[in-house]
Amino acid sequence: MKILLRVLMSTVLLMPVTFLLLPVLHNSEAADNTFKDIKKITRDVEFSTLNVYDDQLITTYRDSAHNPFIISSYSKTGTLNWETSASGPYAIAENKFATVDLNHDALFIHSTATGEVLNTGNFPKFFDFGAISRVYMNENYILLSKEPPNSSSFYVYDTKGNFVMQGKADGFYGAALYKNTLVYQDSKGVHSINLSTRKKLWDAPLETRMKNEHILMPIDNVVYAQGVEKRSQTDPLPAKDVLLAINANTGAVLYKKDFGKYEETRAHVKEFGLLTSHDLEDIHNFYHFDGTLKMGLNMESPAIKQLKQKYNIYGTYYNSVQDFVASKDGLYYFKRYSGVYDEYVFSSLKSLDETGAVKFEKVLDEHVFSIATTDSNKLFVANGKGLGYSGESNELNVYDSNGALLDTIKTEYIKHLQSDGSSLYGYGGNTLYIFKESEPKVVPRISGTSRYDTAVAISKEGWKVADTVVLATAGDFPDALAGGPLAFQENAPILLTRTAYLTKETKAEIERLGAKKVIILGSQGAVSLEVEKELEQMGLTIERIGGKNRFDTAALIAQRLTSNEAVVAYGFNFPDVLSVSAYASKNGIPILLTRTDKLPVETEAALKSKSKTHVIGSTGAVGEAVFKLLPNPVRYGGNTRYDTGFEVNSKLKMGNGRAFIATGTNFPDALAGSVLAAKNNAPILLVKGETIPEATAKQLADYESYAIFGGTGAVGEPVRKLLIQQLYK
Repeated sequence: MKILLRVLMSTVLLMPVTFLLLPVLHNSEAADNTFKDIKKITRDVEFSTLNVYDDQLITTYRDSAHNPFIISSYSKTGTLNWETSASGPYAIAENKFATVDLNHDALFIHSTATGEVLNTGNFPKFFDFGAISRVYMNENYILLSKEPPNSSSFYVYDTKGNFVMQGKADGFYGAALYKNTLVYQDSKGVHSINLSTRKKLWDAPLETRMKNEHILMPIDNVVYAQGVEKRSQTDPLPAKDVLLAINANTGAVLYKKDFGKYEETRAHVKEFGLLTSHDLEDIHNFYHFDGTLKMGLNMESPAIKQLKQKYNIYGTYYNSVQDFVASKDGLYYFKRYSGVYDEYVFSSLKSLDETGAVKFEKVLDEHVFSIATTDSNKLFVANGKGLGYSGESNELNVYDSNGALLDTIKTEYIKHLQSDGSSLYGYGGNTLYIFKESEPKVVPRISGTSRYDTAVAISKEGWKVADTVVLATAGDFPDALAGGPLAFQENAPILLTRTAYLTKETKAEIERLGAKKVIILGSQGAVSLEVEKELEQMGLTIERIGGKNRFDTAALIAQRLTSNEAVVAYGFNFPDVLSVSAYASKNGIPILLTRTDKLPVETEAALKSKSKTHVIGSTGAVGEAVFKLLPNPVRYGGNTRYDTGFEVNSKLKMGNGRAFIATGTNFPDALAGSVLAAKNNAPILLVKGETIPEATAKQLADYESYAIFGGTGAVGEPVRKLLIQQLYK
């Protein structure tokens, strides 16, 4: 499981407040592609906490302050394992949990595996049990204390229920139990006790106050504590906030962070680093654990600042909640702003890279309650128009790391989200959610560093062995256009070569396939005699299909196919043929070529045995004069090559739910891929280098998966990302 940074901060501030009324973009329907399973558990009362462990979830809830807490364990599929109650405070560790029964002055230690009581505490007579309000524990010890400033004593037990010691504190503000050591902070400083020997290890003087953060769990043997340092009498401020890094073994102060004039600054200690936050000015600093600055963040963006000025809301209290979550390559962040009486609300979402640079920012006109991420690096945002489970339009929005909205799941109110890396968990009101994420959607590339490599990659994708290989020049398209149906009939991949010599990549692939025969498409002007001789030296049988021109070559290939149908397309450009090549190959239909206004004699002769013609392209490609000469012609054409592709794929259906994507501005990748597409009963959809034309985009919803022919020079990453987004719709 990856480490998540989660810093949840809730404050009420006195400052100008503004908001931007930007509607959240919603899908028309809640898609189900993000999650393969969503479990919704509803209780009669409101959930209070959620703890996520490797093999279970432990929740607590109560219906009123006068009734006991209910502590429940669920499997990660939502099955209730066990349930028990606690009339007083409690603490939960991974293998054990402790409950305090204020009615019977009792301490119980339970197993988290079964919920059953393992041990009961033995209390001294001096113990003021009814005043206990806080419980801390680890797998070895339990600590009980009162709320500050009345907490002058604290009590420690081991998890077998044995009383260990009573300690004195000048206001007990916070504690951490790790291994056999207690670290706690009171109003005078930070202290450490060895609980095995009950001896104090060290004291670090540091005054504190209730609003300071008291997160004392050592990280790499260092304790981080926030407190107050007195200033000189000449200083206008009586005190300043500081953060001390303390050696957990010796108590030595390793370094100190001075928060200066900002008394509102709060410190947070997480696995990602040290975070100091000044909520009034939206300034956050992340530090390495050695105290050096990692990045400084001013989260009041120009857009937020402009809105504050625009709405001129000064001198008004506002509520805020904010959160940082570590992503794979940086941080996700949100902050929610709302009036004291919810008279306005808006939220800011941001994604930051590892340097703190903003990758995207969104300002929403609604509550963001919580955010989380999983191993997929998607951002999950629980948001809604209304505050609480009675509000309207609560939902879970899913974004990719670039801020594109992938999915919207209608939900009840979700107050808090947590992740274990592979799944997402949320609770709010009386509802607990378990979201099992689907496998990440991917759009693979079948590509190489050149058109020759890409053809080899396509061959490797579709053929472990092949007796026959079809070979065409990569330098020009006419001879190769008609080769797809023949290659499919021969169960042969199409490989590419230079005119003058056989490329080493192609030669190696022919050897890998164990081919015995090569069919060369085109005359010696397309694939030279030198290439043919090199193939013969490899022990291969050579067949060349090449006519006196492109029309003749296509007609000669057609003689090898038995279909009574034919495809006719313009012979001086390639896009129209690329759209139909997979369909023609799959169905064994020959591809014949023509001029715009004149039917070549070679094509006319080849059509004499055909009873139906599929004409690909508009009248600008295959004119009406030619169209009328064809046997039972049906035209598939549009204003652009992409419109023609739409017509072809809409009416000449292929389909097992998959589509291949290729550039419509060059021919080699789609040409080599046509046979693989035919083997998969899948069409080839044409795109531009960096964009998906509207005509192609309209077809995407018909398919459940895509694969790209060619590298980023042919089909850019923006296209691949758009395809991934489509898979989540």
